[in-house]
Amino acid sequence: MLHHQAVRAFTYLFALIVLTLSMLPAKAQEPSLIDSVTSQLGISSDQANAALGTLFNMAQSSMSSGDFGQLSDIVPGISSMMGAAPEVESSAAGSLLGGLGGDLGAAAGNLDILNQSLSAIGLDPEVAGPLVNTLYDYVQSEGGQALLASLKSSLGLPF
Repeated sequence: MLHHQAVRAFTYLFALIVLTLSMLPAKAQEPSLIDSVTSQLGISSDQANAALGTLFNMAQSSMSSGDFGQLSDIVPGISSMMGAAPEVESSAAGSLLGGLGGDLGAAAGNLDILNQSLSAIGLDPEVAGPLVNTLYDYVQSEGGQALLASLKSSLGLPF
C-alpha cells in the first residue's frame, strides 16, 4: 500500500513539474537583421533585403575576405540579400566625386549608389542613415567592435 501511494505521489509530482515547465515563457529569440530593419524603418522585408544587399555588395568589394566571411557568418541569408539588390550605376555627380579618389571619393560614390538603390526600390534616400545605423548596431551586437570597424571602413558612409 505504501509503495502504491509513493508511485501515485511521484506521478502527481512529475505531472506538476511538466505542467509548470510548459507554462514558462520560451526563450526569446534575438530579432534577425531583417526584422530589426523592417520594424525600425517601417519598410517591407523585400525592401529591407534589397537595401541591405546593396550595403553588403559594397562591403564585399572593399572588405578583406576574412572580415567579409565573419560578416557572412553573423548574417543569415546574406547571399540572397546581395542578389536582391537592384543594379545601379553611380550618377555623373557620384562618378565625379568618386573620381576624386581616397576615402572621400569612395564615400561619395557609395552614398550615391545607396541613394539610387533606395530610390529604385521605392524608398526615400532619407532612410539611408537609419538603415546603416541599424546594420551597424546589429554587426556590433553579433560580431563585435573589430568587425564593425571593418564594415564602417569598407562602406565609408557618413553615418
